Amino acid sequence: MSSISGRGASFRRSIAIMQTKGMRFADPCQEDPYQHHLVETEDGRVTGTTPCGAYTTAHIRLHRNDVNRWRRLRAQALVDLPLLTAVAGSLELIRSAAPEPDRQKLEAQIAAIRRRIDESKLRFGT
Repeated sequence: MSSISGRGASFRRSIAIMQTKGMRFADPCQEDPYQHHLVETEDGRVTGTTPCGAYTTAHIRLHRNDVNRWRRLRAQALVDLPLLTAVAGSLELIRSAAPEPDRQKLEAQIAAIRRRIDESKLRFGT
């Protein structure tokens, strides 16, 4: 029984030592990790700027390829959404002056663009 309590005490000491060095999880309920501990690069990677940020990044694996890809797609969506919205608006203006056969084609194009806009907003919360 003493070896179990000994390991527990050793673990608690290790945690205490890491915490004194600033190594802890960033708590988004208490602070914005991206303002204080993390930076997101253009290629979608996240880097810890403090010991807390480095610890959080490593332990919850913020550097995974699928997460990096999601961040790159989100960043691109933030750029694309205003452009797609403007294109849809321009096509609506053109559609209003177009002859009937062309209107149906333009309506289909506008609907496709609007679906992409809505999909991006849902996926990335933009």
